[in-house]
Amino acid sequence: MNTMLGCSRYKYSVFFLTTVVFLVESVSSEDTNSFLACLAPFSRGPCTEYSHRWFYNVTSRTCQIFSYGGCDGQNVFETEEECRRTCAKVPLEPKVSESTSASAKSNKSRLPAASKNDSTAPAAAATDSHAGPVLLPVPVGARGIELTFAETGRQTTFMMAQTNAFIQLDGNRIPTFQLRLCREISFQFRTRLPHGLLVYHSVKDRPEGLDPYALYVIVEKGQLKVVHVFGKHSTSVTVGEGLNRDKWHSVMVRINVHGAKLIARVDNITTETVITGLNQNTNYGVTSDLTSVVLIGGLSPEEKLHGVKYIIESFIGCIKDMVLSAGKAASDLLPIKPLIATKHDHVEEGCIDKCRTPENLCFYGSHCVNHYERLSCDCFGTPYEGELCDIYTATVLTLRGASYVSYRVYDWKDRVHSSHNRISVQFKTRFDNSALFYASGESPRHHHVAVSLVNQSVVIELDLGTHSEETRQQCNQR
Repeated sequence: MNTMLGCSRYKYSVFFLTTVVFLVESVSSEDTNSFLACLAPFSRGPCTEYSHRWFYNVTSRTCQIFSYGGCDGQNVFETEEECRRTCAKVPLEPKVSESTSASAKSNKSRLPAASKNDSTAPAAAATDSHAGPVLLPVPVGARGIELTFAETGRQTTFMMAQTNAFIQLDGNRIPTFQLRLCREISFQFRTRLPHGLLVYHSVKDRPEGLDPYALYVIVEKGQLKVVHVFGKHSTSVTVGEGLNRDKWHSVMVRINVHGAKLIARVDNITTETVITGLNQNTNYGVTSDLTSVVLIGGLSPEEKLHGVKYIIESFIGCIKDMVLSAGKAASDLLPIKPLIATKHDHVEEGCIDKCRTPENLCFYGSHCVNHYERLSCDCFGTPYEGELCDIYTATVLTLRGASYVSYRVYDWKDRVHSSHNRISVQFKTRFDNSALFYASGESPRHHHVAVSLVNQSVVIELDLGTHSEETRQQCNQR
C-alpha cells in the first residue's frame, strides 16, 4: 500500500473507516464474522472442479449463483437458504450526501480503482481474478440429451460423496419415459466401492390394479446387476467384474416390452434374459401414461418411505453422460431432450479427485487413494507407516511357536474379484522351518496362498482352486 497519502484522501479514509466501525458495532458480536463474509468480494478460488454455489450481492441485497472452483474462495455459501439466513441482517450501504459525493469526486484520481471482482458490482458484470465472469445457466433450448442441473446446465458429470446423495427426475421432466414403452438408460460411472445404487426407476401414484414395478441398476460385489421387479416376479442379470477400481465404465440397460427382454451391457460385454411376469400381448397391462420417477445415486427420503423391496447402499463415486430414451419399439428409441433434474441433494457437479487437492498430505513415495468422500495413503513398498505414511518405523511382532495373528481382509458381503493381491513381510528367525503366511478362501472351491520357510529356503505355494493343483516357487536365500 502506498503510505504517501494526501490530506484530502486521509480525511476521506477516516470517514469511511469510522462509518464501517459504527455499522459493525451496531450488531451483535457473534454476527460480525458472518457479516464480514457477506460483505467480502466473492471469489471462486484457485481450483477448477466447478460446482454451483451462492454469494451475497451487497448492491442488490440478493443471493446469486456462481460457479465455484471447489476450494478456498470467499463469500461462498453451500445453498441459497444458507446465504439468505447468514446475510439477512447485513446493514444497508451508507448513503453519501451531495457534499460528500463532491468531495469523493475531487479525490477520485487519488483513490484506488474499484476491483473488477467486487461483489458490489451488478451481478451480470461480476467477475473474479481466478476464472472470469459469473456463468449464467445454459438456456433450456441449448442443452443436449445428457442430464444437467436446472440452475447451471454446464456439467454432465456429477459426484456423489455422501450416503444421502441423490438426483431425481420425474413428472414433466421425463414425460415420454413410460412404463408401456420400450426404455433405455445409458451412462458412465466410476467408483471404488463394491456396492452402490446407480439408477432406480418406478412409477408415482400407482393406479389400483397395477402390480408394483421397480427397476434397479446397481453395483454388487464389483459387478453390474440389473433387477426388474413386477408384482411377485423378479428378473435379474449380472455382467462384468472388477468395476470398483475407480475407472470409467459405460453402461446400457434396455427393456424391450414387446419381446419381454432385459438387456444389460457394460463396456463391450452384453447379456440379456427374458423378463418374467410380463404378458406377451399387454406386457405391463398399461395403456395410458403414468408418472415415472428416476433416482440416480441413491434414494430420496420419499422413496425410502414407500417400502423399496431391493435394499442397496448408496453410490459413492461419479456418474456422467446420463441419457434416458424411450419409444414404441426398441429400434425407435428417442432420447429425452433436454434432460433436466427435478431436484438433487448432496451432489457436486464435476468429479473431484481429492488426491489432486490440498487435502493430499501423503508422504513422498506413498500412493494417494481417492475415495471421493475422503482419501487415504497407501504405504506399500515404503519404509513408512501411519495415516499419512510419514512415520519412519515398522510394526514388529514377536511370535513364539504356537502364537499367530489373524486378519479379516473384508466382510463377507464385500468379497469381490481382484486383479492382483500384494503381500509384503520382513522376518528373521533362528529356525530352519517355519510358517510365515497363510491366506485361504472357500468359494467356489478351496484355494490358498502360503509362504513358509522349509530347510532354510522360502517356499511360496499357490492353490487357485483348479483341481487342487499346487504351484511352488522356492527362493534359496539362506
